[in-house]
Amino acid sequence: MAMHSTTAQSLLENKPTYQHYLAIMKPRVVFLLVLSSLAGYFTAVPLVGEINWLDLIVLIFAGYFSSGGANAVNSWFDRDIDKIMYRTKKRPIPEGLIPPWAGLLWALVSISFGVSLAYFLLNPLSALMMFIGAIWYAVFYTMILKRNTRWNIIFGGIAGTFPVYAGWAAAINDLNYVFPWLIGIAVWIWIPLHFWSLAIRFRKEYAEVNVPMLPVVIGVKSTLPYISISGLLLTLVALLIAFSSLTGYVYVIGILPLSYWMAKKTWQTIKTPTEQNSWTLFKISNLYLVMVDFLLILDSMVNYFFKLEPFGINALV
Repeated sequence: MAMHSTTAQSLLENKPTYQHYLAIMKPRVVFLLVLSSLAGYFTAVPLVGEINWLDLIVLIFAGYFSSGGANAVNSWFDRDIDKIMYRTKKRPIPEGLIPPWAGLLWALVSISFGVSLAYFLLNPLSALMMFIGAIWYAVFYTMILKRNTRWNIIFGGIAGTFPVYAGWAAAINDLNYVFPWLIGIAVWIWIPLHFWSLAIRFRKEYAEVNVPMLPVVIGVKSTLPYISISGLLLTLVALLIAFSSLTGYVYVIGILPLSYWMAKKTWQTIKTPTEQNSWTLFKISNLYLVMVDFLLILDSMVNYFFKLEPFGINALV
């Protein structure tokens, strides 16, 4: 009774606001996912020959709510460990700013709203990709994999590829092309690099709550080669995208120096596998993925408005 009274008092003193509900959706993560969906959409533009700006607005909102809703499920489900970990204990649900039932309700409504928007205003294939991505992250990763296997982020990270497919499908309503899967692979490779580097920095907290992130299970020294390999593979896939017949000069000119920078920092981590180099690679890889998506979008827009012909290998369409 005392605990219930304390929680109720906390909620009265700190009434939930829209910022709290947005916070459990993890806006910075959603930004990356929505950006990936836009990259998927714009890279399909050469095949459809036009940009539908209304569809783009719908895609942004639908992607935000479906991905954010999945993140909110994660915030709800992980509230028990979030309140223990220093990095997460100030989140709205463990802080008592949002009651768990309200957080879950918000999550389910958000996913339903986002998927419905895509279904009725875009097309069923795009909606299906958003739905699978949300369920993959919210259920398969959060509830099943995260606390039970060291390879949780390898299989769970597949969820992060679905926004790309949703964006591509929103433009062309067909996934029988190599190119969207290639972008998806780049995102998938980035995810373990990102999370393992993060887990190294906060490995004591993950160990305290018994989440078997790879650095907790096999140690920092043994994890660093996996991170380095991920960095190299990410660079190679991003460069391979440059050879697609859907990309043009803007992407190629931009990705070459960025890939050199990324490869250089990755090689430094391979030669000197330290926690500091891993954290540096973490920050660089975040910027690298953002720039890959941004360059794909910019490249497509430049080609579209200036009527430039993309170049590359037709097999990589």
